[in-house]
Amino acid sequence: MSRLALTSALTATLGFSTTAPAQAGGGQSRMDRTERKVLRVINRVRAIHGLGRLYRNRSLSRSADFHSSDMLRADFFAHPSSNGTPFDARVRRFARRSARIGENLAWVSGVGERGIAKRIVSMWMASPSHRAMILTPEFRSAGIARRTGKLGSLRAVVFTADFSSVR
Repeated sequence: MSRLALTSALTATLGFSTTAPAQAGGGQSRMDRTERKVLRVINRVRAIHGLGRLYRNRSLSRSADFHSSDMLRADFFAHPSSNGTPFDARVRRFARRSARIGENLAWVSGVGERGIAKRIVSMWMASPSHRAMILTPEFRSAGIARRTGKLGSLRAVVFTADFSSVR
């Protein structure tokens, strides 16, 4: 039987900017097939609700990839980075022009690749705070990252979705 876990998303998006963010490094900007599928499923959900599509943003993809990798490397699951950096400061290091940002996280264990994109988005849509991120009308772009590794003693697939009001 597969084991699922899902953390709470931030209950509100942030609409403020940080000052002089440090230069960010690392993180992949290209989304793989599964990551692109997650974005397509999110866009279908947004269309059903009369919202515009989200465009892939390389800076947000790097931010999401950096965070998914960081969580697996440091064996934790939370919005702040392993060094305590709040999620909004991390995202703005990669996507400096973002006026409003949001983030969803998810992890699954014991599942194969088939249908994982729909499953992740379904999990997010079943959670009011995650659903709010996906259905935020101001969001115009997203970066999705998926990394596989260990969380605790479990083999896990970790997803990070970063959203921005700037395309």
